[in-house]
Formats: sequence, structure tokens, C-alpha cells
Amino acid sequence: MFLKKSSLLFLAIVPFLLLNAIPAQASDITDNLVSIYQDAEKSDPALARARAGLETAKTEKPLARSRLLPRITANGQVARRYNKLEGIQPDTLKKYYWGGDYTVALTQPVFDGQAWVSMKIAEDIISAGEAELMSARQDLILRTFEAYFNFLHARADVQVAEKQRVLLKSILDQTETFLKVGTGDITAVKEAQARYDASQSQLITAQNRLTIAKQDLELLVHRPVSSVRDLGPITARLPDPDNMEKWVEAALSNQPLLISAKKRLEAAEKKVEYARRERWPRLDLQASGGYINGGYFPEMRTTHTEAGIIMTLPLYLGGSIFAKTAQAESQAIESRHNLKRLEDQVTIRAQSAFLRLRDSVAWYQAARQAMESAKVSMEATNTGFRVGTRTAIDALDLTQFYIAKKRDYLVALYEHVLARARLKAAAGVIGPEDIEAVNGLLAAD
Repeated sequence: MFLKKSSLLFLAIVPFLLLNAIPAQASDITDNLVSIYQDAEKSDPALARARAGLETAKTEKPLARSRLLPRITANGQVARRYNKLEGIQPDTLKKYYWGGDYTVALTQPVFDGQAWVSMKIAEDIISAGEAELMSARQDLILRTFEAYFNFLHARADVQVAEKQRVLLKSILDQTETFLKVGTGDITAVKEAQARYDASQSQLITAQNRLTIAKQDLELLVHRPVSSVRDLGPITARLPDPDNMEKWVEAALSNQPLLISAKKRLEAAEKKVEYARRERWPRLDLQASGGYINGGYFPEMRTTHTEAGIIMTLPLYLGGSIFAKTAQAESQAIESRHNLKRLEDQVTIRAQSAFLRLRDSVAWYQAARQAMESAKVSMEATNTGFRVGTRTAIDALDLTQFYIAKKRDYLVALYEHVLARARLKAAAGVIGPEDIEAVNGLLAAD
């Protein structure tokens, strides 16, 4: 099997060994990726549901095994009886009397074709439950990545919007000063004021998005979150191996949802055989003993024991065997089509995640270079504006251009990290070690 977890661990660690984290302000350092994931793991209802589902599946095996083990039953009764005996003695006997009896029976199945199939069905159901629990855990890891970095993205938008507001306010103040001393013009002031007012609106919009992202993160961990640690610049890297088909191959082999669907299909096919075997004879070894107080005669006492082989052969059950077999065959066909549907989905998801990661590398590198160039242009233009060689419109345009590129860079930064996580999730090999690897890149206190 290509791409095991052990061989893919470097994908999460090696690409980030060269990262340089930018320290965050102390007020922001309250949570990190590991603490968020640990709390999410404790409180996530989807993961808890998968755990409960696995525990339910595990009960299938002892239930199936019980059909192969001895069964002991006991029954007894006390009854008011009436007997009328004629022809046995000269007088007819009519009498009401109290009587009772009890029986203890031991039954050991010797041959039960359905019982052996049910054991194999139980094993498939348990394997499917284990795969579904793994899928729920991987889904939680990916949701943790997305909620965490969506919060960082929204917080960065607020910071960028605030920085834009401050920069535009500085230019507005300068245009007003130039107008007062007679070297400016009212048009530049009005333009600067309009852009500053627009930046105020953009800041409010960004703050609202941050509130929503914060609520999503708190819903994941089911507790308040004040702030989280940020991520600094990274060295973007292509998928390793840089081959789409190998990643698709890995996804088809490792994706827990597919493993679960395959086991469900195997169980469905065995249920067809289970239904057919209801026609088979069943042999049981049975031993029993009992006591009867008052049978045909009030004073009669009977003790009996017996042991032997009992064969049960269904001859006609009203068509239920045929109906159950047809039902099981239809369910197996449904499971087969569901597996094919999941294989198509997993293939498309792996291909899309691979291409998005490749795209994110070029996007991140271009966005970082564009931001740095825009910053140089903005600083040069603002310096020219202060000394009178550039206009206020130039300063406004270049400032907002830099802000846009700064925002693009932050989006590309977080999306590249998410793209790596999504590719591993699509391949079914994402794990807690990926949380720890990325957590090591966050800013420390």
C-alpha cells in the first residue's frame, strides 16, 4: 500500500521546518492548535456518536456467538386441574385438584449454518464501526484546522482593516494640513475623507466576520475562546510525491469512509447467505429433566429425564425465506452502488485537494512577493507625498493597493496550510501528529 501514515508524517513536518514564526502580542496568546483540538476531542458530539456506534457494533459478536453456545432453560407451573376418567375402573372418576410441574432443559447447538455466518457478519460490522470512528476523528482534525485558521483569517482581516484605517487617516490629516497652509486642494481632502469613511465600513464588516469565526471556534470546543496564536511566513512546498495518481491511489486504500463501505458491503453479501441458510437443517443436542405432581390422577407423581439429537428442517414457512433472501440481495446491491459512489467522491476529492495544494504554492509565493513590492511602493509614494513630489491621490491609491496585497498574502498563507491538511484528509492519512506539527510553528509566548 502506497503512503502509510508513518511515511507521510514528514509531509506535515518537513515542509514547516524552515518556517519563521512572527511573535504575537501577549494579549493574543491564550490558545493554540493543540489545546483547541484536545478540547474539541473531548466535547465533539460527532466523535462521541462514532464511539457509541462502535460500542454498539461490538455487541454484535457476543450476540452471534451466543447462538453457538449451550442454552439452559427452566419452566414450571401450578394449576387447578379437572380430570374425568372413564373405562379405567368400575366407577367414573371426576375430581378437581391442584397440580404442578417443572422442567429443566439443556440445548447445545451441533449444526447451525446461520450461526456461523452471523459470526462473520458481526466481525465485518465491528470493522466498519472502527473505520467510521477513524473517519470521525479525521473529520474533527480537519474541522479543527479549518475553524482555527478561519479565525486567524478573520482576525487578520480586522487587523488589516484597522491598519488601512490608520494609514488613510494619516493621509487625510496630511491633506487637511496642506490645505490649511495653502499647498493642498479641497478635492484631495474630499477624496481622502471618502476613502477613510469607506475604510470605517470595511472595518465593521471585518469585525462582524471575526465574531462569526469566533463563534464557530467556540462551538467546536464548547467553551469561550479569547484569542489564539498566529502563524508566521512559511516556505511553501509542493505535494510530496508530486503525482496526482499516487495520491488518488493512497486515498482509495486508506480513506476510512471507503474501508467502512467495503466492510458494510461484505456484511450485506454475507446476509444473503444467512438468509439462504434458513433452509438448512439444524441439529441440537438436548437433555432435559422434569417433575410432574398430579397428571392423569391426583396422586400421580412423575419424574422424567431424556437426552437426544433434535433435527429441525424448515419445509415451508409461508414464503418468508424467499422474501428474506430477495431483501438481502437488494440491500447488497444498494451497498455495492454506495461503495462505487464513495469511490468516485474520494477520487474527485483527492484530485481537487492535490490541485489546490499545487495552486496554493504559486498563489502564496506570488502574494508574498506582491505584498513586499506594494509595501515598498507605498512607502516611497507616501514619502513623496510628504515632500510634495506625489499627489494625495497617488498616496491613497498605493496605500489601498498595499492593503489589498497584504490581505491577499494572509489569505494565501492560511489557505496553503489548510490545503496541506485537506490533501492529507482526502488521502485518509491525517492524524493528531499533523496538529502537533503545525502547532510547533505558531508564535510562542
